[in-house]
Amino acid sequence: MGLGLRKLSHQPPAFYLSFHEATAVKLSTRLSVFFLGMLALVLIGFSLTVYFVARHDLYSKVDDHLEVLFGILRGAAEVEDTSVEWKREELLPSANDQLRRGPGQWMVTDGDGKWIDGLPADGAPPLLLEIGDQATEVPMTFTRIDDEGKSWRVTALRAKCATGPPQRDPKKDYSYEELVLGVAVSLDEAHATLAGLRWWLFGTSAGIWLAIAVVGRWLCQRALSPVTQMAAVAREMGAGDFSRRLPVSHTGDEVEDLGMAFNELLVRLQDSFERQRGFTGEASHQLRTPLTAILGQLEVALRRERDAGEYREVLESVQRQSGNLHKIVESLLFLARADGKSQLDRLEQLDLAEWAEALVADQDDDGPAGVRFERRTEGPFVASVQSVLLSQLVSNLIDNAQRYGASDQPVTLGLSRNNGVLSLSVEDHGSGIAEQDLPHVFEPFYRAAEVRKAGQTGHGLGLAVARRIATAHGGTLEVESTLGQGSRFVLELPVAGESDVERVV
Repeated sequence: MGLGLRKLSHQPPAFYLSFHEATAVKLSTRLSVFFLGMLALVLIGFSLTVYFVARHDLYSKVDDHLEVLFGILRGAAEVEDTSVEWKREELLPSANDQLRRGPGQWMVTDGDGKWIDGLPADGAPPLLLEIGDQATEVPMTFTRIDDEGKSWRVTALRAKCATGPPQRDPKKDYSYEELVLGVAVSLDEAHATLAGLRWWLFGTSAGIWLAIAVVGRWLCQRALSPVTQMAAVAREMGAGDFSRRLPVSHTGDEVEDLGMAFNELLVRLQDSFERQRGFTGEASHQLRTPLTAILGQLEVALRRERDAGEYREVLESVQRQSGNLHKIVESLLFLARADGKSQLDRLEQLDLAEWAEALVADQDDDGPAGVRFERRTEGPFVASVQSVLLSQLVSNLIDNAQRYGASDQPVTLGLSRNNGVLSLSVEDHGSGIAEQDLPHVFEPFYRAAEVRKAGQTGHGLGLAVARRIATAHGGTLEVESTLGQGSRFVLELPVAGESDVERVV
């Protein structure tokens, strides 16, 4: 009886909390790894973005400077109809000064590669001479690496006469058939800046990641410390020790909810354990009483020879006690089965009006005033039930009403229908039930103090069995009572639908 409840109530909460603690630690570790991985991806993405933006900006500045220098060279080279003239002296002083002191290299040669002007002044660098041989009439800009492994941004152009055949003007020493213009700006400074930026980004990102990893680990341990404390207290608790509660940190987060949930679970377990212990004690007492009476009468009967009448009297007493014991055992077995099964396996449609009339007809001779049936609303009154169990339920209620009701007033069995719900009520006009006893009348073996004092017979199982039958049918059983005026037990069942016929669960 109540095996599932008994197993649950004897399990130490430490197991469940330790499981939660281990799960929380694993989840925290996974989340930490996940967020650290995401942080690493974010830092890598951020670093790459900063690096390439800076690289583009530095290269753009180099290209801008290259474009300025090349523009100055093109401004000093005047293209005539049949020749090209190099007139550096006609440049603005600022442009001429920039050509002399610029950070890049530049050159001007004739079509045959002869040095005319440039920086450095002692001759064109090999890189520019090589590029000059490849120059075309369309400016070309590209990146090249010289013999020393240095990177340069280079622009080159071959300038020719406008219309006629190339012909140098002999009167002008600055006149040429064609000119080759070349400009190169070093990328070393940009590369050095990018190298420093790379190390700065790597160091900063690694430092941020390590700092957050350490701080995150500390925060996780701090966040899980209440769970660890709860697990430590839970491990110290015995199987039946419900006097202690888990420490709850009032942080307003999920950890507090976890602690409160476990404490509420302990309260429910304690209540179930106490009710089960009381149920077991009452069951033991109820079973022991008829057994003791049976054994005592048999022992007395066997002490000496007796006549047939005395033996018959002993056997009749044993039969009565055995019948009483049988009722108790059957009720306990039904309650035990109902614990593990919430619904009946097969139901039939039954007209409760016809069924109730037949039941009342069988009950007419019971009790001083009998039972009266009232149909209080229009039907139909069809419900999906097991008629045998429903008869046991209503019979228990009628028997209870006749036992505690007024002797000169009939028990009323009422039937009504409202909004898809069938209500079957059993009413008496007896002493009623005290308010403090109402919450307990459906508990197994519960009997009010006044009933015990009055010497009323019974075991306190009838109403418990009745409620279990109602629950198994998917219905409810409640009680309304006023002390000194009587009690009214109301069974509510859903109206049967076509899908409920011969339903198998």
